[in-house]
Parts: sequence; C-alpha cells; structure tokens
Amino acid sequence: MIEQLPRWVWWAGGLLAFSAGLMNVVGLLSFGTEAVTHLTGTTTLFAGHVSHARWQAALHMAAIFGAFFTGAVASGWLIRNEHLQLGHRYTAALLLETGLALAALAAFLQHQPAGYYLLASAVGLQNAMPVPTAER
Repeated sequence: MIEQLPRWVWWAGGLLAFSAGLMNVVGLLSFGTEAVTHLTGTTTLFAGHVSHARWQAALHMAAIFGAFFTGAVASGWLIRNEHLQLGHRYTAALLLETGLALAALAAFLQHQPAGYYLLASAVGLQNAMPVPTAER
C-alpha cells in the first residue's frame, strides 16, 4: 500500500541520493580511485586481485566490502522500529553517517586508505536505511 508522503520527505530522499553520489565521486577522485558505493565492482576487483595473487590489493577490496556491510548492519541496528516512522532513530543514523563522511574526508586529506573504509561504512549505512512511512 503506497501512502502519500509529505513533500519534505521527497526532498530529503533526493538529498540523500545526491549525497551518496557525492561520496562515490570522492572515492573515485581520491588517490586510489575505488568506487565505494558499487559493491559489484569492488567484488570484481577483489576477484581480479586474487586471481593475480595481489594479496594486499585484494585485502583492501575486502576491507571496503566489509566496511560497507558493517555500515548496513549498523543501520539495521539503529533503525529497528517495526513501524518505520521518521524520528530519533533516523536522526542518529544520519548523524553517524555524517560523522563517518567527515572522518573519511580527514583521512583522504592525509592520504590514508582508511578514508575508503569510513566512506564505505557511511554509504552502507545510508543504503540500508528503510523508507519511512508518513507519521499520522
């Protein structure tokens, strides 16, 4: 059953999609050029590195995947309301996502690979957020 959501929810959803795109651009334009939002590509790169015995690069890809998965699990843990209504749980998840993205920025500015893992966690957290229903 589809409910009519308030206009601000549509704008917020668009803003979240825009921010996810920005996070991926940051990953692509940083020093290692890995996409952190496309796990199919990350998995393919992982397999390619394993097949050529590039273990350090394979471990890096596995860590990106693991960080994304950890962010998704954190989202499920934070937003565990069976009614999925907008509220404090979404606020906590979005604040955690923002903190992870800012920490990733600091790591990227220092040319630290941890930036990829922090950013992948933020994206995993955002991608796993369920769509809320309108409050009544």
